[in-house]
Amino acid sequence: MNLQKLHEENDELSRRVKEQNISPQEVTRMNTEHDTLQRSLIELRRKVAETQQAYHNLEIALANRTADLEKAMDEYMGFVWKLDLHPQPANSTLNINFEINLDMAKEDPKKLIVGEDLRKTITPTIIEFTRTKRQQRGEAEDEAIQVDFVVDKLAAEQENLEEDMANIEIRANVLLEQAEALRKVRSCIR
Repeated sequence: MNLQKLHEENDELSRRVKEQNISPQEVTRMNTEHDTLQRSLIELRRKVAETQQAYHNLEIALANRTADLEKAMDEYMGFVWKLDLHPQPANSTLNINFEINLDMAKEDPKKLIVGEDLRKTITPTIIEFTRTKRQQRGEAEDEAIQVDFVVDKLAAEQENLEEDMANIEIRANVLLEQAEALRKVRSCIR
């Protein structure tokens, strides 16, 4: 049945070819073009599949990078709050809003982060803030060392005074005992 169907199709195709008056060279050329188009179609399908895979991989990479960026921004804002830079302290001379936000709707990658310029404003200010805080910490540590020195000196003086008081108390007790002994001797003599 299939064989008969194939013969019928072949006969039909042959009849159509005869009706079109196509030369054998044109048939060969058309078959060659058909084969070339088939190979091109297969190659294009392969490239489409590769492109779809690459697009999928890029989407995953973008999602991962976005998650990393959001995590970094959360950490940054945590540090801003931890350093008491947000909201801006009233006595602050920094005059900078350290808050930044991510706007994924922007097409320009340079505009994804909304807020002060990270490189030109925030980073130099944080570096200066850090330098100032380190200097203040160093001054506080120096002051703490001086206070510890004074406390140690006072503690040593207190120990010396306690020893002196103990010695005076011992001498006073000895003198009281001697005075008592003298009183007894004096009362015996009278």
